[in-house]
Amino acid sequence: MFIYLDSSISNCLNSPVHHNIIDGIQGLAFMLRSGVHLVSGDRNTLTAISNLEEISSSARASFKRAVARHAQANSVLNHMSTYVLVDYGRAEITSSVENGTKVIKIPISNFSSIIAQISTEVVYEDINDAVIYNIVAQWYSETILNNPHLRIKSKPVQGGGSRTCDIYNSKQISADTFCLCITDSDKKYPTDTPGDTSTKVRNIEDTLKPLSFHLNLDFHEIENLIPLEFLRGIAGTDDAREIIAALKLADENQHQEAKLFWDYKKGVRAHYLKNNERFRSYWCAALGVTPAACETECTLNKCDCFLINPWPLKQDLKSAIERKDRMDPSDCEVMRNLWTEIGSTVVSWTIGSSPSLT
Repeated sequence: MFIYLDSSISNCLNSPVHHNIIDGIQGLAFMLRSGVHLVSGDRNTLTAISNLEEISSSARASFKRAVARHAQANSVLNHMSTYVLVDYGRAEITSSVENGTKVIKIPISNFSSIIAQISTEVVYEDINDAVIYNIVAQWYSETILNNPHLRIKSKPVQGGGSRTCDIYNSKQISADTFCLCITDSDKKYPTDTPGDTSTKVRNIEDTLKPLSFHLNLDFHEIENLIPLEFLRGIAGTDDAREIIAALKLADENQHQEAKLFWDYKKGVRAHYLKNNERFRSYWCAALGVTPAACETECTLNKCDCFLINPWPLKQDLKSAIERKDRMDPSDCEVMRNLWTEIGSTVVSWTIGSSPSLT
């Protein structure tokens, strides 16, 4: 998280400095030393704190380094979708949206109640999803922020099913750490009803708890973020190439978003054509096909008839992701916009800095 120290803090640094203020500053100094968050702010405020006799010598040294890094750190502030403003003169933690940016406002006197030792906790439906989200965050740092060396730090938390909602709800209630919860929708077409996990988390989201945020992704699943050109590079079978061709056809039919609703694991099953009119209307238009009947023995739970097959080379894809082969969404405007939106949120909540040894 980007933590910005407001100029109003200078008003509470005259001796004797209240112990709550000292505790808050010591916590911020720990963040500077550990790099779990990016701490910067008003230059005069940083300088005043660096000369404060009431804090430890290591804390003063940390703030002196923050002064030296002031311009570099603050250069990314305008690209944050969310940041923390630490100030003096308010009574409680609040948040507001200012010029499209969420600003979490924390009084310096309350800052010691925030657990400073850990990075932002990110609750995933599957903790393995963190790999792809980190790739998106890295792309955003390199391409949008023009800062390939930006440090991203987070503590992944395993969710899954109703556990995702339960964990996120407990983080909201405790309100002592920054927490980002990410869910996908399991939707099979754009106007489909979202799945249970994202719906439950959305229903318990409490906007009065500003230290947490639910990133609700309006597409099927995490693998839908993988660009078609990346899949094309590992499409070593006819089945895989047919999938790429079908999704490219949807692009040509003015349904560029179709790739976001293809089920990577289960495919697009034809069985839904005969019992879901909206599914039938969307996918027949996207693929330019007429509805075709399944085999008579097909059921909703067991159907091997596909409009688009499941991805057949899952291990090849897993290996390419683990090798960190370069992904770039730029060939599709829909995908690039989605990566930019997600990247902005993930970077804003998980941005850190280089740790120092003292």
